[in-house]
Amino acid sequence: MLKASVIAALSIVVFQYASGALIWFTTDINEGEKIRISCVQGNVSASNKWTSDTMNEIMSSYSEQTRKAAEEGAEIIVWPETAIPLNIFMQKYEKYGKICADLANETDTYILVGAYSYENDKSYNSLICFTPEGEMLEPMYHKRRLVPFGEFVPLRSVFEKVIPPLTEILITFDDTYMGEDPNIMNIEDSNIGCLICFDSIYDGLTHDTVR
Repeated sequence: MLKASVIAALSIVVFQYASGALIWFTTDINEGEKIRISCVQGNVSASNKWTSDTMNEIMSSYSEQTRKAAEEGAEIIVWPETAIPLNIFMQKYEKYGKICADLANETDTYILVGAYSYENDKSYNSLICFTPEGEMLEPMYHKRRLVPFGEFVPLRSVFEKVIPPLTEILITFDDTYMGEDPNIMNIEDSNIGCLICFDSIYDGLTHDTVR
């Protein structure tokens, strides 16, 4: 029985890799125009990230890295998830939003910024695009799969009665709301699809975005 199970498992693995290799080497991929994309990482500790005291330092770090990436030829520059955390980013051209817009204009690049946004009194974990013209591109992308007990409390009313401490451990303090649409961004006549962190576990979101 064990021998048969091992043979079956190995057969599945061999079939997967063989079929994948066959598809890879027989698919004709038309190479289009190349776009240089840069990702920057501020290396900010979680303990410091969620306080307003460190925001000037955070913005200075990301701004410096963005300028360096632009000097090296990047056309699109991606900041991490929640690079600008909750209750800091105020819609559009408040202080930190304006810094991002001005930086995109200064560097003549598109900057995709991970930040929290607000619509109809609801907060979303979003990816926001600033254009070389110093404008905020619409629509922004909202994360569609949130981390339970990290970004929201499932069955909150139940846990508030049964295990109250579980409703108080959110890193965002308040529930974040889930996005519903791929919200494709159009950059230089190209379509850009987005996923944020936990989104990438769900291949259906990728398929939905590509379609």
